[in-house]
Amino acid sequence: MMTIFKVGATMVLNAVLIATPAFAGKKDDTLNIAWDQPLDIADAYFNTSREGILAARMIWDQLIERDPDTFEYKASLATAWRWVDDLTLEFDLRRGVTFHNGQPFDADDVVYTFNFASDPANKSLQLGNVSWIKTVEKIDPFKIRIHLKSNFPAALEYVASPMPIYPHKYYAEVGPQGMARKPIGTGPYMVESLEPGKSIVFAKNTKYWDGSPKGKPSIGKVVQRFIPEKTTQIATLLAGELDLMWYVPTDQVENIRSVPGSRRHRGRDHASRLHPLRCRRALRRQSAQGRAGAARHRTCHRSPAVHQVVLRYRGACPCGAVLLYPVRLLSVRRKIRVRPREGEAAHGRGRLSQRLRH
Repeated sequence: MMTIFKVGATMVLNAVLIATPAFAGKKDDTLNIAWDQPLDIADAYFNTSREGILAARMIWDQLIERDPDTFEYKASLATAWRWVDDLTLEFDLRRGVTFHNGQPFDADDVVYTFNFASDPANKSLQLGNVSWIKTVEKIDPFKIRIHLKSNFPAALEYVASPMPIYPHKYYAEVGPQGMARKPIGTGPYMVESLEPGKSIVFAKNTKYWDGSPKGKPSIGKVVQRFIPEKTTQIATLLAGELDLMWYVPTDQVENIRSVPGSRRHRGRDHASRLHPLRCRRALRRQSAQGRAGAARHRTCHRSPAVHQVVLRYRGACPCGAVLLYPVRLLSVRRKIRVRPREGEAAHGRGRLSQRLRH
């Protein structure tokens, strides 16, 4: 069965790779996929591509995950978390997890990974995701604390973003280049072989830990190839040498749909779920609440679509998350974008004083 994906399918594609055996070849339990962008370096902290994010979710795990439907945080390598104070986050870590090389997971791995990635001297390409971290402290073998540089209500959301945990001994020995050549994680898939810019072969981690929010891996092997031309991908798909492709050109979707055995899946576009009026009303309510909500650090379960704006654009939300800098919401055909108010630095911080455009 061949499968095609339209634009916006990252979440759906990830679900296919992790938990849907029906998409793999029945005879060899192998899923053949194609990307049009090469994965030149597999180290997630030195890669910014969408393909790199997808590979990272297969190879590594994070402390917590965010449920894409409810926006709730789910336990992953951390089993519990709490704010000790406005500048300190504490995590209890999962026991009994091992990396692909057999090394047991513990607090040392979290401390080393986050301290390395957040150190500007190491020139991580994902420094924006970890720049709020001052330092990470080991409390005991299965408890750590993240100390923040300043108040940052979105900290948990960033921990739930692509911030994978590496085996500290291995990473200290091989560094980013060694991790890029031979990635080692705790995730549902191990890297069997990797040719930078050409292909990656993922093999199912048969010892993947129970209870992961990602679920157990169901496909035995995933073979990813770099095929830059969409026309070549489509020809390979129609020839039966490819099971799945994504970002299919709109003008080609109907032609492929007519081929027997093909299936089309369209990923969700979070922006299309947001209603500009709801967002403006949420921001006005927060303005009326003033600083009363600033101390609350929790996810808004009642209005997840509104909260998505908060998390993506550092906005404000009825749950208590506050603006990190004054913004003006502009709506263009159901799309939401944010810009700083005139006279305010793009990365500055300010009090919540809204003048929203209706």
